[in-house]
Amino acid sequence: MSRKLLITAAVLTLALLIAGTLVFAGYHIAITIDGQEIETEVAPQLVDGRPLVPVQVITEYFGAEVDWVQEPRTVVITSPYAGFMEGYGEKGMYIKQAGEVLSMVEADEAVVLDVRGDAHRDQSYITGSLHIPMPKLLDRLEELPGDKGIAVYCVKNINAAYAVTLLNMLSHEAYLLEDGMQAWGGGRR
Repeated sequence: MSRKLLITAAVLTLALLIAGTLVFAGYHIAITIDGQEIETEVAPQLVDGRPLVPVQVITEYFGAEVDWVQEPRTVVITSPYAGFMEGYGEKGMYIKQAGEVLSMVEADEAVVLDVRGDAHRDQSYITGSLHIPMPKLLDRLEELPGDKGIAVYCVKNINAAYAVTLLNMLSHEAYLLEDGMQAWGGGRR
């Protein structure tokens, strides 16, 4: 073997070893959620500048269920909202149609409670509704009437469902406003 060929082979071998070491040794990519590092069985990767993380770890952290369906080879994610809302009536929670709530409001038998954040409220809301963002609800219970029904709405109904559950546990007559602002005519501003 010629000396030039031997040097070329040695350089290529060394380059492959270095590249292989860099690829296989890798580097640690941490996943943190709300400041807490999350451990995973499958390491996160950076591909074309985009972080790729294991979906199961992230979704389960936020309370979703992750299932694998062999045929048609699909990952099925059930959000906490869907899981919480399933069987809503059987769980002792109540839902009322917008028309029924409107009649109750007009008869001064109910109020409408908006538990969305300020940013959503600034965009649109149901005229006459009380506004208490969900994180502040416990601190502002005295603002709610004790002698009227409370129809609760939010963006995706999950916070409304939590509020309804909480209020009913505290002896209020609370129920979810089915389809929220959309059922009320899109809301008012």
